[in-house]
Amino acid sequence: MRLLIPLLFALSACSPVFKLATSQGNALDEKKLAQVSPGMTPEQVQYLLGTPLITDEFQPERWDYVSYYRSGEGKAHSRVVSLYFAQGQLERIVDSKADAPSAQTPEPRDET
Repeated sequence: MRLLIPLLFALSACSPVFKLATSQGNALDEKKLAQVSPGMTPEQVQYLLGTPLITDEFQPERWDYVSYYRSGEGKAHSRVVSLYFAQGQLERIVDSKADAPSAQTPEPRDET
């Protein structure tokens, strides 16, 4: 009997634990994000993407849409899409997604 209780505890530690997937922040829809382009007003952008997760009182012309996802297996993915406005219109988009060099972000020009 003395060995039975520790054996049960040891076996219960070996059982698989189910972990739920965790999603936090803004849900970024690729189709809607692709519709956002320079020249749009803040109202148009907010209609497509919703309210940004982060707005700064000191930089009201910058909106940050942040999403975080962790699967049940522990693999995590995060993404930040920063939108910069000037004179009431979207000026540029910066996407942290590594494989997304956005066509909407102007490429630097070579002045040589």
